[in-house]
Amino acid sequence: MFNDYAAGVSLLYITTIEIVVLAYGFGVERLEKLMTIQTGETFPTYSKIMVKYVSPVIMIGMTCSSIYNEFFDNKYDYPKTFSWIGRFLFFVQIICVPIGFLIKINTPNMDDIIMEDYGGKFVNGQFVDMDDSEPALGYDDTEASQDE
Repeated sequence: MFNDYAAGVSLLYITTIEIVVLAYGFGVERLEKLMTIQTGETFPTYSKIMVKYVSPVIMIGMTCSSIYNEFFDNKYDYPKTFSWIGRFLFFVQIICVPIGFLIKINTPNMDDIIMEDYGGKFVNGQFVDMDDSEPALGYDDTEASQDE
Protein backbone atom coordinates (compact mmCIF):
# COMPACT_ATOMS: atom_id res chain seq x y z
CA MET A 1 0.00 0.00 0.00
CA PHE A 2 2.80 2.43 0.83
CA ASN A 3 4.34 1.95 -2.64
CA ASP A 4 1.02 2.70 -4.30
CA TYR A 5 0.33 5.92 -2.42
CA ALA A 6 3.72 7.33 -1.49
CA ALA A 7 5.57 6.80 -4.77
CA GLY A 8 2.93 6.69 -7.46
CA VAL A 9 0.78 9.67 -8.34
CA SER A 10 2.44 12.09 -5.95
CA LEU A 11 5.87 11.73 -7.61
CA LEU A 12 4.26 12.02 -11.03
CA TYR A 13 2.49 15.19 -9.89
CA ILE A 14 5.70 16.74 -8.52
CA THR A 15 7.62 15.86 -11.70
CA THR A 16 4.84 17.39 -13.81
CA ILE A 17 5.05 20.64 -11.84
CA GLU A 18 8.85 20.65 -12.19
CA ILE A 19 8.79 20.30 -15.97
CA VAL A 20 6.09 22.97 -16.36
CA VAL A 21 8.04 25.39 -14.17
CA LEU A 22 11.26 24.64 -16.05
CA ALA A 23 9.67 25.00 -19.49
CA TYR A 24 7.49 28.03 -18.84
CA GLY A 25 8.59 29.57 -15.52
CA PHE A 26 12.33 29.70 -16.08
CA GLY A 27 12.24 29.08 -19.81
CA VAL A 28 14.00 26.61 -22.03
CA GLU A 29 15.64 29.45 -23.94
CA ARG A 30 17.17 30.92 -20.77
CA LEU A 31 18.38 27.47 -19.71
CA GLU A 32 19.91 26.95 -23.14
CA LYS A 33 21.71 30.30 -23.00
CA LEU A 34 23.12 29.50 -19.56
CA MET A 35 24.25 26.10 -20.81
CA THR A 36 25.86 27.72 -23.86
CA ILE A 37 27.74 30.16 -21.65
CA GLN A 38 28.89 27.38 -19.33
CA THR A 39 29.69 24.59 -21.81
CA GLY A 40 29.54 26.10 -25.30
CA GLU A 41 26.86 23.60 -26.38
CA THR A 42 23.20 24.13 -27.21
CA PHE A 43 20.05 22.05 -26.81
CA PRO A 44 18.91 20.19 -29.92
CA THR A 45 15.64 21.55 -31.31
CA TYR A 46 14.04 18.15 -30.70
CA SER A 47 14.80 18.39 -26.97
CA LYS A 48 13.38 21.91 -26.72
CA ILE A 49 10.15 20.84 -28.43
CA MET A 50 9.83 17.77 -26.19
CA VAL A 51 10.43 19.70 -22.96
CA LYS A 52 8.24 22.64 -23.87
CA TYR A 53 5.28 21.07 -25.67
CA VAL A 54 5.12 17.27 -25.65
CA SER A 55 6.25 16.25 -22.15
CA PRO A 56 3.94 18.60 -20.19
CA VAL A 57 0.89 17.44 -22.14
CA ILE A 58 1.71 13.76 -21.64
CA MET A 59 2.55 14.19 -17.96
CA ILE A 60 -0.57 16.24 -17.21
CA GLY A 61 -2.65 13.57 -18.93
CA MET A 62 -0.97 10.80 -16.93
CA THR A 63 -1.46 12.71 -13.67
CA CYS A 64 -5.17 13.34 -14.34
CA SER A 65 -5.65 9.71 -15.35
CA SER A 66 -3.95 8.48 -12.19
CA ILE A 67 -6.05 10.72 -9.95
CA TYR A 68 -9.23 9.60 -11.74
CA ASN A 69 -8.24 5.94 -11.35
CA GLU A 70 -7.57 6.46 -7.66
CA PHE A 71 -11.04 7.78 -6.86
CA PHE A 72 -13.31 6.23 -9.49
CA ASP A 73 -11.62 3.05 -10.73
CA ASN A 74 -9.70 1.80 -7.72
CA LYS A 75 -8.25 -1.62 -8.56
CA TYR A 76 -7.00 -2.38 -5.04
CA ASP A 77 -9.05 -4.13 -2.38
CA TYR A 78 -7.73 -2.31 0.66
CA PRO A 79 -10.10 -1.71 3.54
CA LYS A 80 -11.69 1.75 3.43
CA THR A 81 -9.68 2.96 6.41
CA PHE A 82 -6.37 2.07 4.78
CA SER A 83 -7.45 3.59 1.47
CA TRP A 84 -8.17 6.91 3.16
CA ILE A 85 -4.89 6.78 5.09
CA GLY A 86 -3.10 6.18 1.79
CA ARG A 87 -4.98 9.07 0.16
CA PHE A 88 -4.00 11.27 3.09
CA LEU A 89 -0.33 10.36 2.49
CA PHE A 90 -0.84 11.14 -1.18
CA PHE A 91 -2.33 14.60 -0.51
CA VAL A 92 0.23 15.54 2.13
CA GLN A 93 2.97 15.21 -0.47
CA ILE A 94 1.01 17.01 -3.16
CA ILE A 95 -0.07 19.94 -0.97
CA CYS A 96 3.56 20.86 -0.30
CA VAL A 97 3.96 22.18 -3.87
CA PRO A 98 1.24 24.88 -3.74
CA ILE A 99 2.25 25.81 -0.20
CA GLY A 100 5.82 26.24 -1.43
CA PHE A 101 4.59 28.60 -4.15
CA LEU A 102 2.59 30.65 -1.64
CA ILE A 103 5.27 31.03 1.02
CA LYS A 104 7.76 33.78 0.27
CA ILE A 105 11.20 32.70 1.44
CA ASN A 106 14.03 35.19 1.48
CA THR A 107 15.96 33.74 -1.45
CA PRO A 108 17.91 35.64 -4.08
CA ASN A 109 16.30 36.42 -7.39
CA MET A 110 17.40 34.22 -10.32
CA ASP A 111 18.62 37.30 -12.19
CA ASP A 112 20.85 38.21 -9.23
CA ILE A 113 22.34 34.71 -9.19
CA ILE A 114 23.04 34.88 -12.95
CA MET A 115 24.61 38.31 -12.53
CA GLU A 116 26.85 37.05 -9.75
CA ASP A 117 27.88 33.82 -11.48
CA TYR A 118 28.18 34.98 -15.09
CA GLY A 119 28.58 38.75 -14.90
CA GLY A 120 25.58 39.52 -17.07
CA LYS A 121 21.82 39.48 -17.24
CA PHE A 122 18.96 38.65 -19.58
CA VAL A 123 17.38 41.58 -21.40
CA ASN A 124 14.45 40.73 -23.69
CA GLY A 125 15.57 37.10 -23.77
CA GLN A 126 19.17 37.91 -24.75
CA PHE A 127 22.14 37.47 -22.44
CA VAL A 128 24.01 40.75 -22.08
CA ASP A 129 27.49 40.98 -20.55
CA MET A 130 27.72 43.88 -18.14
CA ASP A 131 30.67 46.26 -17.99
CA ASP A 132 33.91 44.96 -16.52
CA SER A 133 33.86 47.45 -13.66
CA GLU A 134 32.35 44.80 -11.38
CA PRO A 135 34.06 41.42 -11.57
CA ALA A 136 31.97 38.29 -11.87
CA LEU A 137 31.63 36.00 -8.84
CA GLY A 138 32.55 38.84 -6.50
CA TYR A 139 36.28 38.35 -7.02
CA ASP A 140 38.29 41.48 -7.59
CA ASP A 141 41.58 40.64 -9.29
CA THR A 142 42.89 44.21 -8.84
CA GLU A 143 43.39 43.54 -5.14
CA ALA A 144 45.36 40.38 -5.90
CA SER A 145 47.60 42.18 -8.38
CA GLN A 146 48.30 45.00 -5.87
CA ASP A 147 49.47 42.48 -3.26
CA GLU A 148 52.16 41.09 -5.56
